[in-house]
Amino acid sequence: MRCSENGKPLARCFRMQHAPPLPAFAAIIVAAGKGIRAGQPLPKQFAKWRGKPVLRHSVGCDIDPDAFAEAVSDGLSRPEALAARAFQLRADDLLHGLDPARATGRLSGLLVGAELAHARPYWLGMQTALIGASKLSQTYASALESQGVTPVIERGDACTLAGLRAAFARWKD
Repeated sequence: MRCSENGKPLARCFRMQHAPPLPAFAAIIVAAGKGIRAGQPLPKQFAKWRGKPVLRHSVGCDIDPDAFAEAVSDGLSRPEALAARAFQLRADDLLHGLDPARATGRLSGLLVGAELAHARPYWLGMQTALIGASKLSQTYASALESQGVTPVIERGDACTLAGLRAAFARWKD
């Protein structure tokens, strides 16, 4: 890919090191948008679960990778069942006292799976980049890898700074 302004490779234009060379490219910006697909006005990471925002559960808590992988598959194959699966998760917790890592893995997997299902036309068959915080990007990467997609992971802060530098340089000229 080339920068439209100066013809340099895109990676040099934005000073990123590992930009893929393919022209067909999708980027998933982690931690952006609203919770519309999850059926709520707030971004899903702020939805309450067990009295705390979902994001609070995933930060500093281990996620059971098997529970996450199963739930990603479920969320991808039946995104319309997200509300029912989330309610089932809550009921299972009340009735059986789920292990926190397993419960967090299932909830995170359902949400990520449903989100990727709705965005499938944008990443299926595309060279894909994840731009965001390392831990969260790794979570999305494992979900995409389960679908045969190997994303490039870029740090959100580095991409933001590179974009700001490019914009400033263009503005100066």
